[in-house]
Amino acid sequence: MEAPRRKNADFQRCLQSDGVGDAEADPVRLSDSRVRKEYEETIGKLKDRINELSGVVASDREKLVECDAVKRKLVALDAKLINQSLQLEKATKEIAALRKVNEDIRVENSSLLRIYEHEVRRADFLQGLCIDLDEENKGLHEKQGQSSYVGTPDVPSRVETRSPSLPDASYLQESSSLSTSAPAESFYQDDQLRRRSRRTLEHLTELMCERRRRGGEDITPR
Repeated sequence: MEAPRRKNADFQRCLQSDGVGDAEADPVRLSDSRVRKEYEETIGKLKDRINELSGVVASDREKLVECDAVKRKLVALDAKLINQSLQLEKATKEIAALRKVNEDIRVENSSLLRIYEHEVRRADFLQGLCIDLDEENKGLHEKQGQSSYVGTPDVPSRVETRSPSLPDASYLQESSSLSTSAPAESFYQDDQLRRRSRRTLEHLTELMCERRRRGGEDITPR
């Protein structure tokens, strides 16, 4: 009988060393109030942890919603940036084309300005020559006894005539404004110069014919 009791005592000691025993070995640890208290504390801690994690999850969910909104905004901004890049490329091409057109217009205006300067000098020279021929014809009439000589009223006096070699200040101002004026105005002024030169040449031809009839020397413009 002692052997089983000894074995039971050893078993109880093993249980006590492991923290487990019957009510007589560890009555405080195995009481219902202590177990219930530990259980409630554990449950309370778990609930607090769950609430804390729920708050973290809710905050993360809000952050995810904000991230989605930011992502959508970034996608929209990316599309807008691509559209603006295409518009900028198109505008750059248009600006390059306009610069080429502007350069062509500048070259054309420069050419028209040279033509204008040439026509002005030519018209001034012919006008001065007409005045000289008109005076010579008047002198021939006086030599031949014809006192009533009527010159051409279109020919101005020598005081009103510009120098055939150098243009005056008004001509320089007119030439400087020609390069920035409209093409239609430039062509209009050029056409006026051509008509003026043509009328002057016609009058010069009449004067030269009159000089030939009067026996004077033939003069041709250079």
